[in-house]
Amino acid sequence: DMPKLATPQHPKSSVETQTQTIKKTVQPPTKLTKVYVGSYREFDQAAIVQESLVKSSLVSSPFIKNLNGYYVIQVGSFSNQEAAQNVAELLISNGYSAKMVLE
Repeated sequence: DMPKLATPQHPKSSVETQTQTIKKTVQPPTKLTKVYVGSYREFDQAAIVQESLVKSSLVSSPFIKNLNGYYVIQVGSFSNQEAAQNVAELLISNGYSAKMVLE
């Protein structure tokens, strides 16, 4: 005869407790405040502003994004709206057209 393998027995209440714990820790996705600079019909126009932002060192990694047929430069994505506001104000005070969008 082959030896029988023991099957671990988990009390049902333990599994239910683990499931409840998981449900409690899962949170809905956080909306982020994104900061965009400009709105351009042509990619080349956006690229010129992106290069200007890189040279200015005001933001670290601006990238071009197509939104509904227009090119914008995204300069940040923040879970803290105050931080996004600070970046937008810094850009505006340096002559850039910046706006915040909650997504």
